[in-house]
Amino acid sequence: MPERRPVGRLLRHDGDRWEPLGEPLPAFDHAPWVLPAELGPQAGDVVVGGELAHQLLGRCEPDDVAVQQLAQQTALFHPVDEARAWMATVEVWIGRRLDPAQPWPEPPA
Repeated sequence: MPERRPVGRLLRHDGDRWEPLGEPLPAFDHAPWVLPAELGPQAGDVVVGGELAHQLLGRCEPDDVAVQQLAQQTALFHPVDEARAWMATVEVWIGRRLDPAQPWPEPPA
């Protein structure tokens, strides 16, 4: 997969404030909720990119239609072996866009 420049962050609430996790996120063309699995995203985390923020609600299972479609679309533009290898390194999440004019909700306990 071609290397992408960092454009966002994954943030987690530590009880007092929102803290960034890991390195800046690469740009993903499809959605802000396709995340590197190595970061260990959790429900309630927030993905910030540019002026947009999305709160993660739940991880999609590998047999979920959204994950399968992402895998198929990735294989259309990249060799199948590269697409499979990349899919093994990411997680697909369901998220909701946060209103930039409102405070972020604290994650569920």
